Amino acid sequence: MNSAYIQLNDEATLLRFDWLGFNGKDSFADFRVTSTLAGQDTFFEFGRCPASGFRRLARFVPDRKRTQIYGALRYSDSDIRTYNLIHQPGNRLDVHFRRNGLHEECRLQRPSVRISDEFLIYLAERRPLNARNPQIADILGNFEALQSTLHECFRPILRHLQSDSVGEVLEAFPTELTEMYKDWVEQMPRTEEQWSQYQELIMGFCPHPNFTAEVFKRGQESEKQLSRRAVQILRDYFERNTT
Repeated sequence: MNSAYIQLNDEATLLRFDWLGFNGKDSFADFRVTSTLAGQDTFFEFGRCPASGFRRLARFVPDRKRTQIYGALRYSDSDIRTYNLIHQPGNRLDVHFRRNGLHEECRLQRPSVRISDEFLIYLAERRPLNARNPQIADILGNFEALQSTLHECFRPILRHLQSDSVGEVLEAFPTELTEMYKDWVEQMPRTEEQWSQYQELIMGFCPHPNFTAEVFKRGQESEKQLSRRAVQILRDYFERNTT
């Protein structure tokens, strides 16, 4: 299984989101959207996309309590392509695409929705548990939120982490969390080429509609400096203290 899709259509328009070439772990080689109106197809190419991009849209589209979602992907060094989906009153869905200064818009009235649920299951989503045991699904949802919170707490620490104090910092965390970050460090890039690929993946998806190429590059460099510095400090510490 290496592809996923979301299909939306009303009486006039068919809009299909396709993710192709899943690498078996965390990203797709290609993300594209096809808009069909009056028999004419319009294509929007976005390039490589994290698997989280599919998950976010698959959660958003059927959930009308969530009003808006943004995404931005780097198609080339100077070409940041974005999409924006908005749930409007009256069960209308507005979809905006921006590329190379061009803006395209689709409006779907009471669209029907088809999502490749089997890929959500493959990506360890909770749909099977939702069907069998909603209570377990709720617990897993809370656990997922807790994991996210722990990561967000750890991130500010990474910004100020120093080699001479890393041991004290890690001692303040539960053993399980320390082991989790030890595994994280082991999986992080080591070569320059690996770091370049990692940065493209991490910065390739963002939640802001005005995410320009200049802002993207600044964010990419900031993320690169933060991640590489923190990873090296943690890696040195774990290597020194591994028996």
